Amino acid sequence: MKHLFLLFLLPLMAIQSQTKIRLGDGTYSSNKVLYTIDGNKVRLGDGIYSSNKVLYTFDANKVRLGDGTYYSNKVLLTIDGNKIRQGDGTYFSNKVLYTIDGNKIRQGNGTYYSNKILYNIDGSKIRLGDGTYSSNKVLYTIDGGLSITKIASLLYLVL
Repeated sequence: MKHLFLLFLLPLMAIQSQTKIRLGDGTYSSNKVLYTIDGNKVRLGDGIYSSNKVLYTFDANKVRLGDGTYYSNKVLLTIDGNKIRQGDGTYFSNKVLYTIDGNKIRQGNGTYYSNKILYNIDGSKIRLGDGTYSSNKVLYTIDGGLSITKIASLLYLVL
């Protein structure tokens, strides 16, 4: 469930109709396309064909399982401002998984030192940990545009 990564790419999605999430550092053919974001749908692999299964659907501030915004499509995550919550709702019972702090994604609820920085968004690159140094490994490259909240959601779910 580390695919929340895609949620952070939402603002850039307005620029391009398709956004691709590639493994590693680069947009070359050698950087395998793991997911394609087509509008509000997150598809497996490179493409928007019926063979590219829809894993998740962004429905306003919710992330649903599968292809659709129906009641039968279970709500997995709720985007609550700069927080990514588990399940359907913004209540105390909906655990805060990630907090977005600028270009950083922190673990849990808060922007304190005790909330470990898990990921750093460095332009189109998603880096492990706090920093943009070569020691901060590039895990994924975003080829297109996506909001940081969508990226965070996808990091949690699939990446």
